[in-house]
Amino acid sequence: MVVADLDRDTAPAARDGQAVDRPWHRAELEDNRWGVDSLSAGRLAYVWVPNTGGQGVVSFNRYFFAQQDRQGAVIDERFNGGGNLDDYMVDYMTRSLRAAITNEVPRGNPLRLPAGVQGPKVLLINEMAGSGGDYFPFAFRQQQAGPLIGARTWGGLLKLSVHYALVDGGSVAAGRDPQLERGVQEALRLLEAQGARRVTPPPFSRPSRRPR
Repeated sequence: MVVADLDRDTAPAARDGQAVDRPWHRAELEDNRWGVDSLSAGRLAYVWVPNTGGQGVVSFNRYFFAQQDRQGAVIDERFNGGGNLDDYMVDYMTRSLRAAITNEVPRGNPLRLPAGVQGPKVLLINEMAGSGGDYFPFAFRQQQAGPLIGARTWGGLLKLSVHYALVDGGSVAAGRDPQLERGVQEALRLLEAQGARRVTPPPFSRPSRRPR
């Protein structure tokens, strides 16, 4: 389902193949990540998916697997430029807890398997996402990964040709991102309803002495 149609978008927009590597763009993404961290008191991860091609997979891997200590995630695919018909990312986001590895570090948390962020997830979308950016939220909803938040995607399942860069090479930014804030609210609501999965390590075994 689409939880909310919001008129104002302040999402990071990858307007060409190198946009993600520009300093201003990386700073914008980090602002979003810190914003989600602050609004959720450190409970939620922020994962940016600029497209469903190679760059999008790299970005997903960078954000999704580096925040495995979080209890849920806000996935941001606004302005997604498409690429492939993605199953990879949705499959990783819908896997359930199978096991955990005991951590030898004193008071360390068990290492969960499979790797990645467990718990509830929401997907931020807008009308400027197309092609693979249409299929991604379809698969996300079809696999019941979580709610969609924002305006419906373009819907053509074909690549959108341009993302309308500004003449000075900059981006549209604002102090607040109400769609991101709504995503955090929905993810926290789901987290409270479902509860965080906790792993309790069994007691360490103690070798018995062999009789002499």
